Amino acid sequence: VNAVMTTASNVFAATEENGLLIFNKDAYNNITNLQYKEEQLKKISCLLRDHEGNIWAAGNNQLMRYAWSNIQPLLTLDKKVAENIHVLLWSQKDSSLWFNSLSGVIRFKNTSGHMEQKIFNIPKARGVNITSLYEDNKGNIWIGTLGKGIILLEPQTGRQTTLKNIATITDANIISISGKDSTVWISALEGTVCAVLHDNDINFINYAKAQSLGNKYVYSILTDSRNRVWFATDGKGIIQYDKGKFSDVPQPPGGYGNVVYKMAEDKNGNIWFSTYDKGLVKYDGKTFTRYTTTQGLSDINIAGLAGSGDNILLLHKNSIDLINTNSGNIIYFDDEQGITNLNTDLNALTSDSEGNVYFVSDSILFRYNAAKQVILRPSVMIDKTQLFLKDTSVQNGHVFKYNENNLSFYYTGLYYSQPDRIQYQYKLDGYDKDWISTRDRVKNFPQLPPGPYTFRVRVSLNQNFATSYEANFSFTIAKPIWQRLWFIILSVALISSVFYFIVKQREKEIKKFNRLEREKIQSQLETLRNQINPHFLFNSFNTLISEIEDDPHNAVEYVEHLSDFYRNIVVHREKDLIGLEEEIDILNDYCFIQQKRYGQALQIQISISRTQQKQYYVVPLALQLLFENAVKHNAISTQNPLYIKLYTENDEQLVVCNNINKKFNQEKGSSMGLQNIQKRYELLRGKTVIVKNDDKFFTVKIPLIKK
Repeated sequence: VNAVMTTASNVFAATEENGLLIFNKDAYNNITNLQYKEEQLKKISCLLRDHEGNIWAAGNNQLMRYAWSNIQPLLTLDKKVAENIHVLLWSQKDSSLWFNSLSGVIRFKNTSGHMEQKIFNIPKARGVNITSLYEDNKGNIWIGTLGKGIILLEPQTGRQTTLKNIATITDANIISISGKDSTVWISALEGTVCAVLHDNDINFINYAKAQSLGNKYVYSILTDSRNRVWFATDGKGIIQYDKGKFSDVPQPPGGYGNVVYKMAEDKNGNIWFSTYDKGLVKYDGKTFTRYTTTQGLSDINIAGLAGSGDNILLLHKNSIDLINTNSGNIIYFDDEQGITNLNTDLNALTSDSEGNVYFVSDSILFRYNAAKQVILRPSVMIDKTQLFLKDTSVQNGHVFKYNENNLSFYYTGLYYSQPDRIQYQYKLDGYDKDWISTRDRVKNFPQLPPGPYTFRVRVSLNQNFATSYEANFSFTIAKPIWQRLWFIILSVALISSVFYFIVKQREKEIKKFNRLEREKIQSQLETLRNQINPHFLFNSFNTLISEIEDDPHNAVEYVEHLSDFYRNIVVHREKDLIGLEEEIDILNDYCFIQQKRYGQALQIQISISRTQQKQYYVVPLALQLLFENAVKHNAISTQNPLYIKLYTENDEQLVVCNNINKKFNQEKGSSMGLQNIQKRYELLRGKTVIVKNDDKFFTVKIPLIKK
């Protein structure tokens, strides 16, 4: 023996040459008899039990799963005997199992580890069907038959008594017998009877004519833990008897039908019952919960129903459903565990005080061992995570970069007993609104936007995922830098600053423009004022008269220069800049007029070539105004001529220089003209006009502006 493993009722021995040996054991953990020998794998080195109750055996580089840990074969019956079994009964008095035979009843009892068989021949039941068995509180076995009523059997003495005290059960067709303590309920085709047991007597109460039970046909009767009695009827659904009164159990919206077959109570006091065509129904005293194939039943036709600890066991023709009464989770037993061709007779199912359930499948008597510390539902795990279809090893809670947003998740649901039944639902919190059903084992999420996510996957053997196991993986896809709050705040602040700077610059430019416009207008007014000055006009006209008298031809030329001068003032006064060439043309007209007046007393020298004149800009009328100031503020005579020079300095400045001949009576001036020139250059180009006065020469240097 290489390994040993025990369950509630068995010992598994892994041997070197004889495969897997399965022994029964008694309540004192003594090995009793060899129950089963599995020789598919001769040499077994080790054993393991999984959370489903499967036993795994390994040896010779092979692996074998033994799936009968919860579903255990007890006896292999004669085929003819098995085909005629209609009822099973577990005796609480001596822990024995009873079932009917062709000649009576058979009792199997575990005595010192051996299944001892005893046959009780029932002469009065010979040739008729035994339909029900019940053990009362005295240990007597009530045997219900079709057509011969009820026979009481005392197992210790073998004494048999036929009940004839009441017409309803004398030679009656018994459907079911059940009860609790000293009360026995009998359902027959002729009606329902209640038997109350006394020390040496039985008192019968006949409910055959009770209108509350409908047409008298009651399939089964259940006395619950609160001593209420429930009747499963053919025609009126469920009827309840409590404190001496019958009452109909109200039908929910949509109903559960009028035909109910079997009932069972779970440990929470809920009543479960099987119906004709509405599946399984749970009633908690207020609400009804239906289970059909939609909720996971393998078949809507239910042959047997029994409570087993936290579970309800349902028998179908070729499978068993096990429903957890707390969660509603359903698992299945079928041909994987050797379950085929189940006995579907109404009473061919019984359970013991520990919740183990006994039934017949084909020719084998099975026991379902009530699940203890066994997880009867599939589990699920996330196997791996892929990034752009490449395996990646990351922990739960990992933060991916914003461009690492193509993720795939591989997951596996584990349920060794029925792996082909496994179904999945997945949901990506933060992306999916609802759960999505699938049978695939991988899910890809391409181009996920930034944010926190949790991938969740759960598994079930049917569409009931409410209480299934779930695996999850949480992760975050980081936002790109341009979507992060600090970057957005910084960008908004920067844009706001730039916008503020632009606005301020714009305001500054507008103010500058407005100042320039004011200065230009002021300059225009100053120029016009000077030129329309009565003295200037009077002198110009006197000069014109003299020219007309002395030389009419020169007078015409004079008028032309005077006309060009005023026309150019009007044309160029709106401009910010004009070419130096145009400005000197205006200056030449002005100098011609003044030289006609002063003659050789006014000496003007312009030392700028035409090529230079074409290369620069100046403020309009600036040179004319500077020449006019020189004429205006200096004495001009042949003895003291006025010299005015115009030339460039370093190709950067335009220089106007005149000698100073102070007048005896200086004209009052506002100095607005010169100031206007200075401001206009400062506003237009940010350059300074230089003014020098050394009492000998008055010099003004104007910045040259290249074209």
